Amino acid sequence: MCNMMLAFLMSETNIVASGLAYDSKNDDWSRVRQLDIVSLFKSTTVTDIVKTWNMSTQTWLKHYVYVR
Repeated sequence: MCNMMLAFLMSETNIVASGLAYDSKNDDWSRVRQLDIVSLFKSTTVTDIVKTWNMSTQTWLKHYVYVR
């Protein structure tokens, strides 16, 4: 589990370093979020775990697959 968390955090770091995570509307760097570690360890249900793991993909799926 720790290896996968490290891989997700490293991918998020690379995206932030390349500048793709910058959100000009809100003037912050939170456009891409992969993992919320604190919420992940506080989760008590499978639904909460899914919401805190791979958050950018969840947002994309919700917008382009489920809502359409």
